[in-house]
Amino acid sequence: MRHSTRKAPAWRSIIVIGAMLAALVPGIAAAAALSSTQAADPAAVHGSCDRTCLIAIARHYMDAVLRHQPARVPLAATQVLSTENGRSIDPTRNVFSDTVYIDHPVQYIADVRGGQVGVMGVLRDWAGQALFGLRLKIAKRQITEVETLVSHEGEGGVAFEPEGFLLREAPYIDTVPTPLRISGDALLAIAKNFWTVATTTHEEAAVSFSLDCVHMENGMNTDWEHRRLGTPFQSAAFAEQADGRHFTCGTDLATTTKPWSGLRGYHALVDPERGLVMVWNWVDFIGGRGGRFPSSTDVTQAAEQFAASNRRQGFSLDDIPPGLSIRGMAAASPSHTNYNVDLERIVGGKITRQQVFVHVLPAGAQAVF
Repeated sequence: MRHSTRKAPAWRSIIVIGAMLAALVPGIAAAAALSSTQAADPAAVHGSCDRTCLIAIARHYMDAVLRHQPARVPLAATQVLSTENGRSIDPTRNVFSDTVYIDHPVQYIADVRGGQVGVMGVLRDWAGQALFGLRLKIAKRQITEVETLVSHEGEGGVAFEPEGFLLREAPYIDTVPTPLRISGDALLAIAKNFWTVATTTHEEAAVSFSLDCVHMENGMNTDWEHRRLGTPFQSAAFAEQADGRHFTCGTDLATTTKPWSGLRGYHALVDPERGLVMVWNWVDFIGGRGGRFPSSTDVTQAAEQFAASNRRQGFSLDDIPPGLSIRGMAAASPSHTNYNVDLERIVGGKITRQQVFVHVLPAGAQAVF
């Protein structure tokens, strides 16, 4: 969902240009280093792949996408399993065909133990801006699996604000201080527990969120979904919260995830150095009354009216009004399947940020992976 009156200030353009230049230089250097290493030593493709190697392969892949040169990607000689938005696709034809630009910054998630690397970012193709998720499975420095999510405006529910991801999320996920790090197994367990609760038990108190946790959906902050302005919301999971008004991430989890079930296609990448778990999954959503998503005109009008009346309370262009997130529309949307790429930032054993890209598929869609 984009607000029709949005106009990015000049300082944002300066920041974006600076971030693009800063991100391009190491990406080009890493891709060049990977190419030169392979050219100089063909046996290198059979060696192990550490964190630097995984990210270099992902950057090399993204560079090849932008240049429309799939032949430059180190695909395994055997059959490569490749999907885009849940459909099997030739790994040389997916995003290579349509991408015209990749915005920066881009997030990389390196799972050394699992031999996987993930990417979250924003690209532009002939249909416009799209949220982009990528998972590459690496063996002997060659790609054996490619899983891709591409979600344009209107394809992932109502929320859609790529700038919210580029300016508010991507630049601020960095290394976790050593004293606050936990093991990869512990990170994976926390992330899996959230999705088990969301699709099975619906017991919000069973999920460990930090009190200042922020939940972003398709680049938009869903914080306002869970505010109870002037009326303290009583929840055991947030008993320590002092003001009783500002709730995020887990608030109303028990109610808003009731229509969720059928968790499948679950893949998780873990990056302990940065406290990240990247989860790919499919979740069935059993629709309620109404049976349709609101029209873009209805949504725009509702958002503008809400913004006009709540701007003094801090409502911004990256926030989504109450009731318009995937969880918030539980009582009004049709049955469907959510294809999710969820990035959870976990520090000291608590979820501090959730960042999810969603692509809506027909009800009962089946996962390939």
